[in-house]
Amino acid sequence: MASARTMRPLGRPQHLVAAAPVLLACVVALATTRPARAGSDQWDDAVYCSDWYAKHPAVTLDLDKQRRCLIAIASTYLDGEEGSIAPDDILFADDVVRFTIGHAPSSNNDSAAEIRAQIPASAAIIQRIDHRQWTADITNNTAFVIYDGFLEPPLGDRVHPDFFVAERITVVNGLITEIAIGGVQRP
Repeated sequence: MASARTMRPLGRPQHLVAAAPVLLACVVALATTRPARAGSDQWDDAVYCSDWYAKHPAVTLDLDKQRRCLIAIASTYLDGEEGSIAPDDILFADDVVRFTIGHAPSSNNDSAAEIRAQIPASAAIIQRIDHRQWTADITNNTAFVIYDGFLEPPLGDRVHPDFFVAERITVVNGLITEIAIGGVQRP
């Protein structure tokens, strides 16, 4: 008499065959998802971060969230310069100062209202700000950025960078308080 073991049809055990679609779905899901970041994308949202800092001025975020918020808030200045957001959406403190590194900030530097008033003229000639490379000094609430600027024709050809900039942007309580321009270099 044959044992039950030899009488079973050859092939895969039925419980594995039934589980195959579920296992395949899990493998595909794991392979196509990006690693989860701390929290959510709210820490890349400048308005959310600015509001959060205004409500929690004495609370320190973990380093990843703090870096992401710092860069998101600082990015509003560049976004305004290229015209992708309205000047009023730039997260400036009322007493923000903008100056060129090597020249000390003074009382006659631009205020938030004066900088916002100048933004439309910049946005009219800047086609885009691209290749942004950020680093953040969390200890001093400062973001450093270098980027390529492209001008609208006839000033630029929309293909090759027309200028390069390095800037230091300081954020306090969720608002930009200082923009230090390292200089503008033409290729």
